[in-house]
Amino acid sequence: MTLKLEGDTFSFVDPAGQGYAARLDGTETPIKGDLSNTVVSVKRIGENMIEETDKRGGKVVEVTRFTLSGNGKTMTVSMEDKVKGGTRQFVCYKQ
Repeated sequence: MTLKLEGDTFSFVDPAGQGYAARLDGTETPIKGDLSNTVVSVKRIGENMIEETDKRGGKVVEVTRFTLSGNGKTMTVSMEDKVKGGTRQFVCYKQ
């Protein structure tokens, strides 16, 4: 996956081509290529943290936090499934 922060726009693209470019003001943005009509909103909640909220049919289905390490070499991704109640966390390494 590719993540970018350029100015006040955060973008995400996965290997299958699904992705978005959303402003950090919480504006809802559709995910390109998503067949379930998911929309995302993103906002900065700390100097090194961005929170993404995913909705389907107006209901929150997942909240993801992207936390960049101090040296910028790793990012911790924490995902909370609001429908099933589970959580996942993994670390990404800058390439």
